[in-house]
Amino acid sequence: MPNMKRLLLLTLLLIALTTQSGEIDKSNQLEVNIIRVGPIFQIKMSYQAELNACNAFAFITDYDNMKKITGVKELKVSSRKGNKVRVERVVEERVLGFPIVLFSQEEYTEVSLQKLSFEQTQGDAKFYRGSWSLTPLENRIKFEYESQFELDSYIPNVVINYFIKNSIQSRFEQMVQLTKYVETHPYPACQ
Repeated sequence: MPNMKRLLLLTLLLIALTTQSGEIDKSNQLEVNIIRVGPIFQIKMSYQAELNACNAFAFITDYDNMKKITGVKELKVSSRKGNKVRVERVVEERVLGFPIVLFSQEEYTEVSLQKLSFEQTQGDAKFYRGSWSLTPLENRIKFEYESQFELDSYIPNVVINYFIKNSIQSRFEQMVQLTKYVETHPYPACQ
């Protein structure tokens, strides 16, 4: 009987924690939409954070900060000229226990304090391009991400589908958590 009470208490605690974490996610209004049209994937994501415009732009242009995202094994800023930044990234995914390593070199263009566009210049995808937009709201910033990509045909569909299903949502959730850190620890240049 005492074991049954412990099991019931543990179950109720897990339900409460799950409900609480769900409420946290809703406060940021994270939305991720993934559409596949033939071999091309289109991703649209948005969420909100209690940041000012300076901290939001500093966050999306803090390229080194993306090393904290699961799967990013290497990341370096290889050049910076004016409003153009070249970033090299190596991502490792594990599918059915096997490592899949993907390389990309992207050029980011810091268009304005509210827009950042990017395009792969080299890498394992046939193409990868997109943008980040920041929209000021009352006491918040809305982050919007859009991208299109097509992976090379040497990557089996089962691997592509696994990556899309299991990794993309998780990575955006991690970005939301990194943004929450900035809410309480603003960038020095923005204080």
